[in-house]
Amino acid sequence: MEHFADLLPRHVAAVIVNYNGRLDTAACLAGLCAATDAPGWIVVVDNNSSDNSVEYIAAAWEECAGAPPAVIPSSAVFLEAAPSLPRSVLIAHRENAGYGAGNNIGLAALLRVPECGAFWILNNDVLIRPGALAALCAKASSGSGIVGSTLVQADSPDRIRCLGGASYNIFLGYTRQMRNGLALKDALPIAEGRVDAALDFISGASLLVKRAVLERIGLFSEEYFLYYEDVDFCLRAKKAGFSPAWAKASVLVHKEGGTTGAGRETRPPWADYLGIRNRIFFTGKHYPRLLPVVIAGLAGVCLRRILRRQPERLKIVFAALLDGLWARMGRSERLKALFPAAGGKG
Repeated sequence: MEHFADLLPRHVAAVIVNYNGRLDTAACLAGLCAATDAPGWIVVVDNNSSDNSVEYIAAAWEECAGAPPAVIPSSAVFLEAAPSLPRSVLIAHRENAGYGAGNNIGLAALLRVPECGAFWILNNDVLIRPGALAALCAKASSGSGIVGSTLVQADSPDRIRCLGGASYNIFLGYTRQMRNGLALKDALPIAEGRVDAALDFISGASLLVKRAVLERIGLFSEEYFLYYEDVDFCLRAKKAGFSPAWAKASVLVHKEGGTTGAGRETRPPWADYLGIRNRIFFTGKHYPRLLPVVIAGLAGVCLRRILRRQPERLKIVFAALLDGLWARMGRSERLKALFPAAGGKG
């Protein structure tokens, strides 16, 4: 196995999960293929899309890379010998088991490749800017096990989406993106160490994780289906001694909610349900003594739904609360019944 003290882009594998987001995924791949610091491997996992994603992405990938990716079913991934894993792989999964499960398919296959020293988890709705991966590698080489990028807003690329990730309020169960809305020119002079100290987790939109971290704590928790996987993963990593860090010079454009349509004011009902259910489950799993406090905070959630003239969403809040408490997780029967079109993060 190679020594990865000085991590280089050729040691890194990018992993992208797609669900009915073929246009965004193709744009993300075009940026990766054109980058001078392109990763050594690129793996796309399609979560059983219904929009002809596999065929479309394969064709777009061939156009930008000059060669077609290997397209294989998820059932065949682990039948391949690790050294023969292609550099460009499109894995067709037979079901949509969620964002964490999709990433885990790619990560588990890549962990069998000893030349791969780190894994770059990317949302399919990010656009790559020059030097993004090289900056992540430089930060990781300084000792950080989990590193995030500077994410800027797609509709206002001079404005910050977040610096690396977010903080987490254990009393309310809320996440707060680091310096969201700040002008990019004002954010870049901020010392990385100052942000590192305030980060609780790295955004799953761009998360570089070293092999050593996965070998210590394992893969993403799959029970969430969507939302809170990155919070859970980074908390487990922190408990194992790996603190999150921000790579200032790694800049990506993030079209937040590109696949789910889940903006703060426009999130679909199933996204509302998952956000609340997973908040309750996460708190019970990691901070059980604070569960009554977080549950009490749902009164504010209900009030906001009323003020937004969404009283029909109150039943969603209560359904999510019950399912979170009783650990009815994953793509639960309630989720299937209420929101059958609910998809995983692309």
